[in-house]
Amino acid sequence: PIFIILLGLSLYKAKSIIGAIFSFIISLVIIIFAIMIVITGLNLELQNTKRYDISIEKNRNITENILEIKNISGQAKIEGSSEKLIEGNIISNSENLSKESKIDNDIYSYEIKFDDSFSNLIGFNNNSFNLKLNNNIINSILLEPIYSDLNLDFSELNLKELEIESKFSSIYLNFNNDNFQGKIEADTSSLNLVFPKELGVRLIINQNLSSTNLNDFDKIDEKTFVTKNYATASQQAEIEINLNFSSLNTIIND
Repeated sequence: PIFIILLGLSLYKAKSIIGAIFSFIISLVIIIFAIMIVITGLNLELQNTKRYDISIEKNRNITENILEIKNISGQAKIEGSSEKLIEGNIISNSENLSKESKIDNDIYSYEIKFDDSFSNLIGFNNNSFNLKLNNNIINSILLEPIYSDLNLDFSELNLKELEIESKFSSIYLNFNNDNFQGKIEADTSSLNLVFPKELGVRLIINQNLSSTNLNDFDKIDEKTFVTKNYATASQQAEIEINLNFSSLNTIIND
């Protein structure tokens, strides 16, 4: 868009046909040059893609797993149903991909961090990952997607806490019938949340120029919405959602 504006301005300021043609040619060269830079950058980023396999056995003393993934750019899937603590793979050409783990008493923490380079943050890096978590222990998950497409299937996961800071991303979340706390920051993103019908859900929503489609939720006040079974449900979840130029859609799964 910037180059198109510059092109229009150059034609507008030209005082003659020859000047207009000359300005048009210069602007066209600038546009072609910019496109070449983008294509070159994409080609460079698509090179040197590596696969990282993850296989972490579950220690019998571990009762909780904390998974944190930062600067996610690309496609990702996280689900339960693993007998191991964490297993899966990451495919990435991020130059500074890091993986760190630590054990504090009976809590295992695992952090994956993609690089925070400009090319990664604008979606040029070729990243994807598929992870499975153990569903027999408590899981807390913290995610920072940027220009991402996330498929989070927690229908077979014992979830305690969820925190997401999303920018320019599409996120699909399928929850289990468990008590948990959640917080989602969505900037220019699309959220689809799927809940089992047995779960009582309370949503606290702050929105700025955003849209919501809250199926089967009752409005308590301007910011609070609950499922029809919230007061009587044996399992309850509460999620605080901050929407900025984003959309939210909820589904109650039978």
